[in-house]
Amino acid sequence: METLMTAVELTGTIDENRRLQLDDLFPVAGPKRVRVIVLYPLDDEWDEAEWLYAAARNPAFASLKEPEEDIYSLADGRPFVTIGLLLRELGTLSPRMQAQVSDRLRRLFDWDRPKAS
Repeated sequence: METLMTAVELTGTIDENRRLQLDDLFPVAGPKRVRVIVLYPLDDEWDEAEWLYAAARNPAFASLKEPEEDIYSLADGRPFVTIGLLLRELGTLSPRMQAQVSDRLRRLFDWDRPKAS
């Protein structure tokens, strides 16, 4: 015979001993066995380097290593550079250094050149 079940949503904390401590009293009188499903955020979000490392070793992407898949070269486009990438790579720069880096990047990537229509 199938047992009917109901769900109750509560919040709590998992302590250093891996025990679940509820924020409130459980609304069901006990003693009684219950099933518990715990939802928690992933603390270890993968950064870009970890994703690339995993993808490079995943057999699902092995075909991308074949020579006929290598259809692009460095001459096919312009480098993709963002402020976030620069800040991550260079750290916090003084205003004077920011101006120098900005000037050199503009010259390097021809950022001031009008785009062809």
